[in-house]
Amino acid sequence: MRKYACILLTSVIVASGLVSCKALQKVLSRDELAASVGDELLYRREVESLIPKGVSSSDSLNMARSYIQAWAKDNIYIQNAQKYLSKADLDVTKELEDYRKGLLKYRYEQLFVNERLDTAITEEQIQSYYDRHKGQFISSVPLVRARFLSIDKGVKTIYKMRPLLSSQILSDLEDLSSQAFDHDAEFTYFNDEWISAEVFASHFDTNDYNALLQRRNGGYIDITKGNTRYIAYVCDYLPPQSVLPVEMCQDEICDLILSERKNQLLNALEQDLLETARRTGKYKIY
Repeated sequence: MRKYACILLTSVIVASGLVSCKALQKVLSRDELAASVGDELLYRREVESLIPKGVSSSDSLNMARSYIQAWAKDNIYIQNAQKYLSKADLDVTKELEDYRKGLLKYRYEQLFVNERLDTAITEEQIQSYYDRHKGQFISSVPLVRARFLSIDKGVKTIYKMRPLLSSQILSDLEDLSSQAFDHDAEFTYFNDEWISAEVFASHFDTNDYNALLQRRNGGYIDITKGNTRYIAYVCDYLPPQSVLPVEMCQDEICDLILSERKNQLLNALEQDLLETARRTGKYKIY
């Protein structure tokens, strides 16, 4: 009897080896299938692992459906490619090797640059770059430096507050800010920085900045809509196609300077590697 049991167990183990790995995985794990494309199987646990915790039921369902659809598309494409492409086209060995080399080169360059790149940029360097490349810093819309006040039209002291918008005295602006706070009004002077006409116009709840700027009278724009009075004073104005002020270009200039430094480092690395390889005999031209 024991001998018969051993023979039976051996037969079961041998037979199980004939079952595909994926089918065996399904039997052993008792995992619920989410989708299948031919022999490719997607299990529910794989989908669930990609959904962040705390997501609502509806969002979770939409995310699951999107992932399953993307997974299915990829596998359908691959299976059709394997069916219709020639043996030569199916051989991606060279492309994979080229990709591997490119990735290794990129990672080495990143390591080299990260260890050597000087990220400190002075105001003088920014100004110098700006002076040499002004032609690439052009505004497509008007620019303004302005102060803005939005206040209930019924406030009786508006006539006192309005002139303070054009003052160059800091205490006047502080006084205006205090009065605006007392009347639950909005006052901003944009830190006296240049802003685009689009941003400026948005405070008047309009997109037509050209029509708005045409209403300037002595530098002031004064408009009443409903119960609200909008008052602004335009301190400075630059028309479209003007060179951007340097302060509006600083972040972009810093990126450009760092990009130049990075390219210089990579060019130097390339030349140094070639020269070293020639000198040591690793690189030969026949």
